[in-house]
Amino acid sequence: MRIKRMTLSVESEADLARMRKDECQYREVLDLLGTTQLARDDESKRVRYSNIPFSANAKFNGRDEVLATVNSALAPDMVASSHKSVALFGMGGVGKTQIALKYAYNSVNHFDVVMWVAADNAIAIGQSFRTIADGLGLLGDGDEMNHSAAATWKMKNWLLNTKSSCLVVFDNADDLAALKTAWPGATGGSVSILVTTRDLTVASSLAAQKIQVNALGDDEGTKLLLRAIDLEDGSPLDAEHALDISRTFGGLPLALAQVAGFITQRRLALKDFLPLYERYSYRVDSRRNPGSDYEHTLSTVWDMSFQKLTETNSACLLNLLSFFEPDGIAEDILINGSKDLDEEFLFLSDQFDLGDASEELMRAALVQRAAQSSDLSMHRLVQSAVRKRLEKSTAAKLFDVVVHMLCWGFPDHSSVDIGHQISAWARCENCLPHVHHLVGLARSSGIAALDRQKYADLLLRCAW
Repeated sequence: MRIKRMTLSVESEADLARMRKDECQYREVLDLLGTTQLARDDESKRVRYSNIPFSANAKFNGRDEVLATVNSALAPDMVASSHKSVALFGMGGVGKTQIALKYAYNSVNHFDVVMWVAADNAIAIGQSFRTIADGLGLLGDGDEMNHSAAATWKMKNWLLNTKSSCLVVFDNADDLAALKTAWPGATGGSVSILVTTRDLTVASSLAAQKIQVNALGDDEGTKLLLRAIDLEDGSPLDAEHALDISRTFGGLPLALAQVAGFITQRRLALKDFLPLYERYSYRVDSRRNPGSDYEHTLSTVWDMSFQKLTETNSACLLNLLSFFEPDGIAEDILINGSKDLDEEFLFLSDQFDLGDASEELMRAALVQRAAQSSDLSMHRLVQSAVRKRLEKSTAAKLFDVVVHMLCWGFPDHSSVDIGHQISAWARCENCLPHVHHLVGLARSSGIAALDRQKYADLLLRCAW
């Protein structure tokens, strides 16, 4: 798996280097041909164009606050000295692309040009720019003029000089180097840029403003599911079942849309879904919603995120975190509780190495870190997806490791006069939710501790 990830990384770097080299070559060719001046003559004219690749989502629900914030920053009538830019970042499946799609359709009548750029990598960006340049009539008839690198440079040059108001959406922009190559220069305020990415580093590097997109709350998640299955006017019992489903999936929009498609296809009653999902969760997660333009399922979204991990320590940390209570995983537990573990877990006791591992997970939007407390958190669906991919023996080993770490929170001896050590109460409080979660996990998933004595000792200390 690691060799595969490294191969993909090398191929991506090679594509990017090739694109940069080709861009320089075509810039020289185009200048020699005198096409730059012709382009500027065309750029003085206002044009109308849109290439949004997906249909409008009639079932879109909520996100009013995010859309309002994006519009206030990007609206073409907003005064700006250079192009306006916003980055939407968050975990896979949280609805970043759907928000961008909704804003793009809302903006078609407000911008002269709406460009949708698939920004997964340098090749995808080049292909998108080629399609857009062709649609705007910027490409010549020769093969040289139709090259993706030439199209990218032509589009950047056109955006630099156009009088048309433009919205550029860079979707799935997780490759910072590729995005930098395609990023328009200063444009005098006629260009607005919206980026969707999982990577906080990408969101923070180029855009003037970043917005974290989180999973939906109970109310919005329930409404989204009911609307998707045409039960907005359903009974209170329907709403109750929809709420249970939304909570099970942590309000993740992609999951709820996939559930809605499954329920609709099977003509399934809401009350019957969760019992079925408990038995066949992986098969449901892998099923694509035929009514959606979105090509990914929950399973492929997680696969994409996991494949981006290049460090062994990051993958190890991700596996471990999937056994903790998802909210409020204190760094102290990881650092202090990892003493005397096997060599593969030694990085946990080194704050810098632990920071490197968690940084990559945050870049992939698989975990989040609280700014004030430094606690880590992880969406429960990500945890579930990680555990499903583990071999039974590996899961049992990790269960024992987490038991060992949580034992740090509960002293195995007491003071003579007081009983429990007062100095340990704070760490007991931090560890208690994770012990409770671990017990529930053992019951629901069937994962059994290899070291049963250690597990029993933890429960005894916790109950003392």
